[in-house]
Amino acid sequence: MKKAESRWNRGQLWTLTPAASPKQFPPGDFLGGEFSKKRKVKTKMKLETILKASLNSMIHGHHAPHCYSAHVVGQGYVNRGELVEQRADYLRQLERSAQSEIDNMGYATEYAEPGYDKPAKGIVFANWNCFPRGLDTILEKAGYSVEWSDEWTTCDCGKAFRLSADSYCWEPAYKEVGGELMCLDCAKCEEE
Repeated sequence: MKKAESRWNRGQLWTLTPAASPKQFPPGDFLGGEFSKKRKVKTKMKLETILKASLNSMIHGHHAPHCYSAHVVGQGYVNRGELVEQRADYLRQLERSAQSEIDNMGYATEYAEPGYDKPAKGIVFANWNCFPRGLDTILEKAGYSVEWSDEWTTCDCGKAFRLSADSYCWEPAYKEVGGELMCLDCAKCEEE
């Protein structure tokens, strides 16, 4: 018999037993199981487990992705999985897209950008449109910072910096040195 897992849901910890049907899900939950409330207990779920659970919840129809449309030949990205005859193709494409985002997810240990606190477990970068709404909150409660992959990148030192402005007064926390983008600390060391 498998060991029971735990996770946070809206600030409360749910204990999950492995032999549960998907119909036992509370609204907004990513994992199935029989639930008993416990308070002030921290979870220790791995990032991989959280992402896999969110992918499975979408494929099994428990949650919809944040913003995703599948491709239909000759029509473009118009399939939202609403028509029965298109549902299987939609789910296949959604699974491939979400799995690709998981496989290619970026990671950084901390921010090189000023004004950001160091996250407990690191920063993860992806196109979050392929995942269910609320996954960012779950990851943040697990100790990760969540950023969009098209707005951030990492330096060779493992720190993250923003590539696009988020406000009028934003200034880049990186420099281009020899055709490569580096955080200001690494660029300073490279120039010396």
